[in-house]
Parts: sequence; C-alpha cells; structure tokens
Amino acid sequence: MELTVYGPLRGVTGSKTTSLPAVNAKQSLRDILDRFVEAYPRPEVHLFDEDGTLKGSVRILVNSERGSR
Repeated sequence: MELTVYGPLRGVTGSKTTSLPAVNAKQSLRDILDRFVEAYPRPEVHLFDEDGTLKGSVRILVNSERGSR
C-alpha cells in the first residue's frame, strides 16, 4: 500500500510517499498507522496524543484515499 504523508511526517520518511506491504484488505487505519510507526518510529509524537488518540491535525492518504478516525 502507498502512504502519502504531509508536514513533519515528510521529514521523517524523506519523501511525500512511502510504501508498506499490505497485510490484508480490511485493516483499520489504526493498524496501518501502527505499522507505519514500526517502520518509522520517530513520527509517533506527530501522530498520537499522550493518551494514544490520533491527533486531529494528522493528514495521511492511504492508496490516495483519505482515512478517517
């Protein structure tokens, strides 16, 4: 799957898009973000609040589609 990242996440990945292998077609956005953090640990502070909820300012496209919380 292809992820398009914006803002500070782009500095972490080094490009606007990055690829992660798809695990299954029905994975949740949280599953995808958890896998993204496994591949790129530094952006976790940009993605999640201290309580683990997704920050409202996060913009990531998965296969060119906007995800929802």
